[in-house]
Amino acid sequence: MAFPEDPLGTIVEMQVGGVWTDITQYAQLGDIITHQRGQTAEGSAVDPASCTLTLKSPDGLFSPRNPRSPLYGLIGRNTPMRVSVLAGTQRLVVPGDQLSRATTPSATALNVAGSLDVRVDVQLTNWGTGEAFELCAKHLVTGNQRSWLMFVENGFLTLRISTNGSNFVQFGSTLPIPVTPSGRIALRSTYDSTTGQFSHYTAPTIAGPWTQLGITSTGSAATIFASTAPVTVGDIETVTAFQPPAGSYYGFEMRSGIGGTIVAKADFTAQAVGATSFVDTVGLTWTLAGGAAISTKRTRFSGEYSDWPPRWGRTGHLIRVEGEGAGILRRLNQGKKALQSTLRRRIPSDSTLLAYWPMEDDSEATQAYSPMTGVKPMKLTNFAMASDDTFSGSAPLPVVAVGATLSAEVPAPASGTGPWQVEMVYRIPTAPGALATFFEVQTTGTAVRYTVQVQTDNVQIKAYDNDGTQLFFINSGSGSSPSFFGSENRVRLFARQSGGSVLVDIAWLSVSASGVFQSTSFTGTVGRVRRVSSSFGAGMEGTTIGHLSVFQADNTKVMDGADDGYLGETAAARLRRLAVEEGVPVRVAGVQGTTARMGPQRPAILLEQLEQCADADSGILVEDRERLGLLYRARTTLYNQVPVLTLSYNAPGLGALEPVDDDAIVRNDVTAARTGGSSARAELTTGALSTQDPPNGVGRYDTSVELNLYSDDQTEPMAAWLMHLGTWDEARYPTIRIRLHRNPALIPVILDLIEGDTLRLTDLPDWLPPGPVDLMVQGYTERIGVRTWEIDLVCVPAGPWRVAVVGDTVLGKADTEGSVLTTSATATDTSLLVRTTTGPQWTQDPTQFPFDVLVGGERMTATAIANEYRDAFGRSVSGGWGTADSGQAWGSAGGTVGTDYTVGSGVAAHVLTTTNASRRSSLPYAFPDVDVYVSLTTSATATGGSLYGGPVGRYVDADNLYMTRIEFTTGNAILIDLRKRVATVESSIGTYTTSLTHAAGTYVRCRLQIAGSAVRTKVWLASAPEPPEWHVDVVDTSVTTSNFVGTRSISAAANSNSSPQVRYDDLLVLNVQRFTVTRSVNGIVKAQAAGEALRLAQPATSAL
Repeated sequence: MAFPEDPLGTIVEMQVGGVWTDITQYAQLGDIITHQRGQTAEGSAVDPASCTLTLKSPDGLFSPRNPRSPLYGLIGRNTPMRVSVLAGTQRLVVPGDQLSRATTPSATALNVAGSLDVRVDVQLTNWGTGEAFELCAKHLVTGNQRSWLMFVENGFLTLRISTNGSNFVQFGSTLPIPVTPSGRIALRSTYDSTTGQFSHYTAPTIAGPWTQLGITSTGSAATIFASTAPVTVGDIETVTAFQPPAGSYYGFEMRSGIGGTIVAKADFTAQAVGATSFVDTVGLTWTLAGGAAISTKRTRFSGEYSDWPPRWGRTGHLIRVEGEGAGILRRLNQGKKALQSTLRRRIPSDSTLLAYWPMEDDSEATQAYSPMTGVKPMKLTNFAMASDDTFSGSAPLPVVAVGATLSAEVPAPASGTGPWQVEMVYRIPTAPGALATFFEVQTTGTAVRYTVQVQTDNVQIKAYDNDGTQLFFINSGSGSSPSFFGSENRVRLFARQSGGSVLVDIAWLSVSASGVFQSTSFTGTVGRVRRVSSSFGAGMEGTTIGHLSVFQADNTKVMDGADDGYLGETAAARLRRLAVEEGVPVRVAGVQGTTARMGPQRPAILLEQLEQCADADSGILVEDRERLGLLYRARTTLYNQVPVLTLSYNAPGLGALEPVDDDAIVRNDVTAARTGGSSARAELTTGALSTQDPPNGVGRYDTSVELNLYSDDQTEPMAAWLMHLGTWDEARYPTIRIRLHRNPALIPVILDLIEGDTLRLTDLPDWLPPGPVDLMVQGYTERIGVRTWEIDLVCVPAGPWRVAVVGDTVLGKADTEGSVLTTSATATDTSLLVRTTTGPQWTQDPTQFPFDVLVGGERMTATAIANEYRDAFGRSVSGGWGTADSGQAWGSAGGTVGTDYTVGSGVAAHVLTTTNASRRSSLPYAFPDVDVYVSLTTSATATGGSLYGGPVGRYVDADNLYMTRIEFTTGNAILIDLRKRVATVESSIGTYTTSLTHAAGTYVRCRLQIAGSAVRTKVWLASAPEPPEWHVDVVDTSVTTSNFVGTRSISAAANSNSSPQVRYDDLLVLNVQRFTVTRSVNGIVKAQAAGEALRLAQPATSAL
């Protein structure tokens, strides 16, 4: 039998004296274990994970202050604990120690001499830690029995091979592993022995499909050494340079030849729970060692048990501890001490450091403290302390005032003398006019005193011996990349012994930029630094200095990066760096290089620093369920997810669905500001959730955020993205309850579900908004009993995270800026007339169909679109123009219809049998806005007077219209005259002289666009691309309605041609199109009214 008929199999463990100990026998599992993590309510901040747990404590066993308890001194506040369940799929679990592995002995088939193909399916907890760790191998260091080794280093998949068992060659992937949020991914490495090429791949599981990870690397063609080493997954025996993997293995494959014969295939999901050995599908025997186990154990909570409140009856027979475990965020939330500046944190990490004065002391300080034991404070006079807070890598620094001095004694190194290096950050705002001392270094070497002096466009470095004799003189200009003056710089003076000479270098480096270097040498000994001092000559007032450091090294670069607060560092890189520095495990899901670039790291508490990274990238920072640490989901891992769970409304165990349609998370006016920089604003001005007053919108919901971004350029897209999230118009389902004891089949999916994953609801009843509904999980509360298990998922709409993908058949389609139904439609009409009110028209490319659109809540599938007004004139008609290709009848007015209107040879023509009298052809068109194209030419070159033709719009009648009148002159020039007729009065509203030369029979193409009060036109050769600019673009409101669209031709009174023709071809009206659709795709059956908005069901949204 299985759960819920059998108990769930909950396991409770505590780290007693540093050793994980099973205390399930003391856990009162009859009491519900409640576990919360992530956001506990929609829109709230991420709370520390918590887990309530009641323990039986016989004789005060779990009383930390009870000296009679055998656990006395072994448990206490923040004792690590975890709660697990025995559920889901079995797999090989390795705890991350140097003994846990599964092996199969060496065999002839396993000594693949030629091309090699190795695949492994893993779910690890030490992704993103920065550690190098093993995956699998046939490799023993002892006895030089190396064949191959597959491992991860700095986030890159690497394959190492040996040709002789001793030496090896390795190549890593050229892209980092895109770690999934769940930590599960299949990895594959191949070596082609004939070409020497190494390739790496990833896949969702070992079954594929495989995607190459970067590009192929080429080494040398070779034969892999045939070793006696076993094939191993997990910790590799005798390999100590790498950490062992921690987590789960689902499968392993080894092939002879790329895609070739399988020689080893361990499917750990097919083995019996608790098995210590098994035979794989090719007959190899595998043996487990150390803590490796075939298990279904899955951790649901990992935290610290910080609360030990005892409860007992009057007789003391039943003593209980009703406490609560908490995730690491609880402890981090309580830390209030700001992290020191990046320079203050970084410089002491250098093992060669002899003396260091941060000079970040407060404004009332009279000396500069050193954090190093045995280093005396720096003596200072006439400094304005804590006056300059502009250095990104530092807290406020002191500024030199008139008469300032400093003196800092440097203790002797533990052994030896040089080399030595003196370095500091500084800014000299303006070079002094006369030579002035910047600083001096006193040593025990031949040169007892080094001086650095400056003046306008000049930097001088001199050294003197005990007798005052000058040993060298560097006389340099101030440089330009950077200049010694006027910017945040570092100055570095270092010396080293080289035989009987001392080599001396000085460099000044701009923070975040390049540097200027000068070198010299002299005969003597380098000695050690005794003192750094300065009396700051005249003109040095206003100089900022700080972080004076003395090293027993030359050219150490410990300040690099830290000097500008790691400006430009990616969010993921900063998270990982801070995690290493502070000893807080952080697993990063996603590709580090795609996360947002950060501004400088300023002093702040650790949790605030980590949250700054998540906010800048718009990702999710939560606690790691598998261990006491954090998990960061990069923003890109939230895009376009395939739902991990699909639930029908009628699915067993699904609780009542209660959609909410309120303004709790509406934000339609968002300002994003860069810390210390500029800001940008995004406002939604149209639509249901716009800032317009109801009923056109919801009114203004404004907010502002400050983000630690790298550049001001990032603020505009961030403001737009946050507004996009805050104006997603969809009913919300804040909580989804699932009773797993009523639907145990869902347990494997729930075990892998983490914050940021998506789920889908389908088959919703008619009284709920139509589905499917995609939701993103922000957190959850689960209640684990003996035979019950339910989970409440806190959700937000996942729709806003569906972003554009170029070339994708669904996500690669951009919506129009506005479209409406031109005419009403019954509930069964499959042909809809649609007008685009703003922006480009809908595509008519057959390769782009089908796609779904929404009209009045009804989802329809568009299978074809065609322009409603179009005519290629591929017919023969006399006495009119007949019927357009789109089905409308052409009307004719002016001249003699029987002789002056013809269609033939693929063109339509106005025959101008009389001069100075217009011919007009029209199609019925009742929409004021129009965008019409037509090609035209003349049958002959104009003589005596010009010939005219072109499109007309807002054509009410012969005396009220707009028209583009193209003039073909007797000199073969082509002129544009944008005109209007209002109540019989005709006038020009804009003209343009083109550079085109007319030839009879050569077509030009004309476009006339009228939208609101904008009237514009352009003309170009029909054989050439359309120019982007309008030739005439004016504002006019004289004609506001329409009955027709069409063409108009006329000849000048002086024209002497005999019955010339103005010929037309390829007329097209853009913004009215006919859609062929399949109705009621989402189950909504209804008639649709004219004017109802139509839009893409899944419009492409630009990613942040």
